[in-house]
Amino acid sequence: MGVNIMTEQEILEGNKLIAEFMGYKYFPNNSLNGIKGVYEKEGKSLMLITDFTYHSSWDWLMPVVEKIGSLECVYHWELTQNTFTIYSDEDFQHFGTDIERVCTTIIEFIKWYNDVK
Repeated sequence: MGVNIMTEQEILEGNKLIAEFMGYKYFPNNSLNGIKGVYEKEGKSLMLITDFTYHSSWDWLMPVVEKIGSLECVYHWELTQNTFTIYSDEDFQHFGTDIERVCTTIIEFIKWYNDVK
């Protein structure tokens, strides 16, 4: 693995942003295993923010890539051996295929998308 480009705080904040983009709702007063603040999505188990692994698992990250690709404002995306690129109505972003860099691209895209929608 390469050098981590995200701090632990950036990972938590990024995973939170992605989880909400993927339809998870945050319930700050509910608890799981004695820890307050759980995420819930219909048909899924309750989860803590530390349970999300978008930053380190392609199995978690690829459904996000697919959802981004289905958005009306995105007219093309591609993940090749060397780059991950999102082409949208007003913007495009690309980074290397290291999972943290792809995750960072997705986080930046979601921030942009949330601002324009």
